[in-house]
Amino acid sequence: MTLSDLLDEAAAFDAEYAGGLSNHLPMALLALARLGTTEARLHAFAQTYSRRLQPAPPHSPWPAGVAWAARLGERAAWPEYRDLFFDWLRHEHFSEVLRQALPLLMQGCGAAAFHGLIRTAYALQATRRQELADALAYW
Repeated sequence: MTLSDLLDEAAAFDAEYAGGLSNHLPMALLALARLGTTEARLHAFAQTYSRRLQPAPPHSPWPAGVAWAARLGERAAWPEYRDLFFDWLRHEHFSEVLRQALPLLMQGCGAAAFHGLIRTAYALQATRRQELADALAYW
């Protein structure tokens, strides 16, 4: 499996597991790939790491007419935020989405030990729309 395939599969997992630990799978896969590991090793790592993860909740559309910042900080809103950001990224270039979203998201950049910010940086390197949506949703 390629890195791209593994990142697609990683999108099936929740951003957190075991009561609040951050899912590092997408970031670790990209880091390992950048370090030059083999596809076989990437696949083995993904299989081992994913055993501890929980499935992502079902996709849920953002409520029509609700301002996108209305539920910031609500862990339960992650499914709606990941759909909102995914749709937003389908319609606007990632740089425009970041230009609009980051000023508000940066107010909470330290939440979850900076993992939203860190995951966003990795998502930009991976150039995967779903991963960037999930990262922004995690803020």
